[in-house]
Amino acid sequence: MFHLAVFSQSQGIGAVNDQLNAVLDQGITLTQNNNYVFSQEVEIRLAYALGTGISRTRINAPSLRRLFLPSIQPLDTATAPPDLPAIADLRNAGLTIPRMDEVGIETTNTDAGAQQHTVGLWIGDGQYNSTPGPIFTARFTAAITSVAFAWVIGAITLEQGLPAGVYTVVGFSCWVTSLLFARLQFPTQVWRPGVVGRTAEGNDERFLFRMGGMGDFGTFVNIALPQLEIFCNAAAAITPAGYLDLVKVG
Repeated sequence: MFHLAVFSQSQGIGAVNDQLNAVLDQGITLTQNNNYVFSQEVEIRLAYALGTGISRTRINAPSLRRLFLPSIQPLDTATAPPDLPAIADLRNAGLTIPRMDEVGIETTNTDAGAQQHTVGLWIGDGQYNSTPGPIFTARFTAAITSVAFAWVIGAITLEQGLPAGVYTVVGFSCWVTSLLFARLQFPTQVWRPGVVGRTAEGNDERFLFRMGGMGDFGTFVNIALPQLEIFCNAAAAITPAGYLDLVKVG
C-alpha cells in the first residue's frame, strides 16, 4: 500500500535550499514544523518535483542526515506536468523513514521572481504485490471545484455500472486542465494513493501507475466507489476524467 503526500509553496527570489510546506492532508494526521510525520516506518518510492526555476530539490529528514540528503532528480521546470513527467524512481534506493521522524522537502529558486514549487512524495509500507487476476479498465468522470494548490475531494461516476462484487484498484489515471496530482480515497483506508496528473487526455503518462505497476491502490464494493481528490494549480469548476484498472476479487 502507498500514499501520495504533497509539499507546495511560493519560493522567493534567491531562495536556496528553502523548506516547502507540507500541504494539509486528511490522510496524514501528524505534522511538525510544516513537515509530515508518519506514525509507522515508511519507504520512499517515488518523487516528482515541478515549478518554474526549481532546482536542487532534496528530501530532508533527521534520519537521512547520517550520510547525505537525497536529491530529487530528474525534475520538471514547468507549472504543470508535461508529456512523460520527470518522475524520480527511488524504489531501489532503500530510503526508509523511521516512525515519528519529520520528513520535509527543500528547493532552490533560480528564477528572477517568486515562483510556486510543488513536490509529490510517494511513501509506502514495503509491499508491492498486485492482486492477481484479469484486469479490466473502467472510465470515470467527476465534477469538482478546484482550489489552487490544495486537495479537493469529490465523487466519481463510472461510465458503466459495475456488477455486484468487491474490486481492487491496481491502476489509476486522471486528467483535467490545471491538474498536478490526483489520488483516491477509499471508504475503509487511511492512506490515499495517487498519481501525477495530466492536463489533457492526449498527454503521455508514466505507465508505472497502471496495470499493477505500483501494487494495489485499495479495495471497494461496487456500491461504495472510491472518491477522487485533485490537486491543481488554479481554482475553477472542472470535470476531471480518468481510468481505474480493476481486478474483481469477490
